Amino acid sequence: MRRLVLNIAMSLDGFIARKDGSYDWIDGHGTDKYDTVSQFDNQKFFRGW
Repeated sequence: MRRLVLNIAMSLDGFIARKDGSYDWIDGHGTDKYDTVSQFDNQKFFRGW
């Protein structure tokens, strides 16, 4: 099975990027070393759909 890592963000007005295309308002760790796989069980996530 392939590993899938997905990060979804959206502002309250429904947009992701600013008019200039930047998305610097999204605050995060800034590294791919943060392991979200250990926090979420994708099998349970996809079964819930």
